[in-house]
Amino acid sequence: MDSILLVKLGSGLYLWYTQSWQWNWQILAAGCIIGLATTLGNLLYSKAIYIGPAGLTATVTHSHVILIVLMSVFLYSENLNWLEAIAILFIIFAVLLLPFDPNQKLRIQDKRWYLFVGVTFIGFFIRNGGLKITEEMHLNNNPIIFISYLFGLVWFSTSFFFNLHIQKNHTEKGISYGLVAGILSFGMMQTLAAALMIGPASIISPIASANGLIVAILSYLIYKEKFSKFQFVSFLLVLTGIALINT
Repeated sequence: MDSILLVKLGSGLYLWYTQSWQWNWQILAAGCIIGLATTLGNLLYSKAIYIGPAGLTATVTHSHVILIVLMSVFLYSENLNWLEAIAILFIIFAVLLLPFDPNQKLRIQDKRWYLFVGVTFIGFFIRNGGLKITEEMHLNNNPIIFISYLFGLVWFSTSFFFNLHIQKNHTEKGISYGLVAGILSFGMMQTLAAALMIGPASIISPIASANGLIVAILSYLIYKEKFSKFQFVSFLLVLTGIALINT
């Protein structure tokens, strides 16, 4: 919750500093839709990591970039090169492999993981792709980002209040992590919105989504996560796909 409060404060101060207060029904609707998608995506992403491998979860959920690339190409006439086309095929094939893993011991047993990852995939697409759509509609993304975090603030404030007896032992650590996460989240959303004003989403979005590679690599190297052969092949295909899109 601390990160949401900090992002909310940061968004408000940024709006005040830039004097970019603009309100109409389109901005309100876009902020609500992106806010709901962001909140559900972040919530279910954390749950998916809890019940499944972090490396695989990060790579699959961040492969939502293929939808943004396709949207940019077919709706906004951006160019798709042959490397991006190959990358999209790699990622699609990798995701389709996961449910058919023959290794019973290392297969992801909890079926909720697939649901959580699927909803997170869509939520992250709406969050990042939504800013591209609103930019093309010539809407100001600053108040949209401000409104979108209202959902997270309400949701996590409510959750924090009802679990206050559990949170007491983790308050100091939670505040520290929350401050860092809040600063990074605010910086990411604002710089993404600014980048979309001056560059193509088919290039910017893959770069912004490459943080999933960092999570995947660290989970494998530091936490020694085990992969079945199918999972490892899927991991490599998604990794290769995201790397190709970023070239």
